[in-house]
Amino acid sequence: MNSLVKREFPLLEQTLALRTQLLDMLTYADLDHALPGNPSLGELCREAGRVDEIYIEITIARKRKQATKSEFLFFRVCGMSAHA
Repeated sequence: MNSLVKREFPLLEQTLALRTQLLDMLTYADLDHALPGNPSLGELCREAGRVDEIYIEITIARKRKQATKSEFLFFRVCGMSAHA
């Protein structure tokens, strides 16, 4: 585990715990509430979820790309075809 993860992981754990507590406490009326000229709390939560989803998709795609590069290099070093 790198030093950034070691340093920031406790904050991430706390943030996720607060998010869980908040979602457990919210009602539909809370989610519908919006200040004038601003999106509702529900819309903000949905947008935060989309950001999380995109981050996860990017992370998965990056890992797949890295795995593909590693497989290609392995087969190239071994003198084999990746499609054999």
